[in-house]
Amino acid sequence: MVRPFALLAGLTLIGMLYASLADFAPSLVRFDAMVMNLGWSVYNIIVLLMAISVCVELPRYRREERFATAEPTRIRTGDRIFMAPLADVSVSGARIQAPRPGPVGTLVTITLEHVGDIEARIVDGSDAMFVVEFAAADKTRDALIRKLFSGRYGQRSAADRALFARILR
Repeated sequence: MVRPFALLAGLTLIGMLYASLADFAPSLVRFDAMVMNLGWSVYNIIVLLMAISVCVELPRYRREERFATAEPTRIRTGDRIFMAPLADVSVSGARIQAPRPGPVGTLVTITLEHVGDIEARIVDGSDAMFVVEFAAADKTRDALIRKLFSGRYGQRSAADRALFARILR
């Protein structure tokens, strides 16, 4: 997708170079017309560089988009059941604001509102919070997608912030 825009920018630069060389420059062109042509050529290159920058996709650091939240959830591990708030949630896992209830690899059951019980495996954690990966994400994937992308997590404002940050780069 970059090729046509880069070709046009290159041709514009070649045209600017050709017009600036004294041996090949048309001698009957007025100075104000040359300045106007130079200004429009610079403007054209700026617009083409913006088009090129949109063609390049930034790297994704996670497989799934995470949504910040503070909703309470019920966690069951063995005979122990406790409530804790979520820090963020995605289709593939969640981060929970509670001490890790067991070693890495321990299976827990998390109950999410509008989704139900989800089997999860602890993949990381500390004394303040722990991270789980949903073990049976295929069974609950549709319900998680409906929950996360229904608009209650404010992803529209996050998308606006990401677009604004991308423009400023």
